[in-house]
Parts: sequence; structure tokens; C-alpha cells
Amino acid sequence: MLALAVASAGLAGCAMSERGPDSNGFVQQVRSVLGDQAQRDVPVSQLVDARWEQLCMHRDGSLTLNLIELEQRHVLRVPFRQLTVNESTSPDSLDGQCLQRNEMVRLRRHGNDANAPIVFERAAVVEPAVTALAQQ
Repeated sequence: MLALAVASAGLAGCAMSERGPDSNGFVQQVRSVLGDQAQRDVPVSQLVDARWEQLCMHRDGSLTLNLIELEQRHVLRVPFRQLTVNESTSPDSLDGQCLQRNEMVRLRRHGNDANAPIVFERAAVVEPAVTALAQQ
């Protein structure tokens, strides 16, 4: 079993917290939210228990997640075999993107196995005017 660590690199303007979500807990929460579904759109706020403002994602040999809350930043590194984002050239990629806690994200299982990697993707956005027209 590969041990996952919380990175301790500080970032300018943000204090680094030694406490906060850990990589294993984050992976378990994402798997719990997706359940046995192949894909699901959820508010980003369902993915972490801690109070925070943004979730930023970056591909760099693993999935790097920055959880930003007020003056603190928690950095989590997760192997691609557990969680990933599509490459930045993909239209639904979240690589290099930050999401606010009220935004939606699509969780998609990449394969049929319950332990298959889960991909974070941009959730489809339905414009209110389009929804209103569809209901008429």
C-alpha cells in the first residue's frame, strides 16, 4: 500500500497548515460520494468536510489538489491510479482550474472496477433560460 503524504511546501501569501484533510481521507470521501455509480455531478463542497473556499487541481506526475481556506492552503498529492483529471487539451479538463465550493464537478469512474481511478471533469452547465424554455 502506497502511503500518501500531505505536501509541506509553502505558497506566497498563504500560511501552510499542518492540520487539515489528508490524501487518504480525500480519496475515501470522493469514492463515498460517487458510490457505485459510473458518474455523478456533485457540488464541490461535498468532497471535503473541512471549511474551505476553493479546490484547485493540477496534473504534475500525480494529481495535486490545493484546498484553500481563508489564509491557509492544504496541498494533497494523489496518485493517478486513484484520482485524476484529463489533460489540459481536453475540453472538460479541470487541470490548472480552481473551483469554488458551490460549483459543480463531474466524478466519473474510469473503468468498471470499483477501485478504478475516478476522473474529475467539468460538469455540464445548464443555463436557466434554456431550462425555462424546456419546461414550457
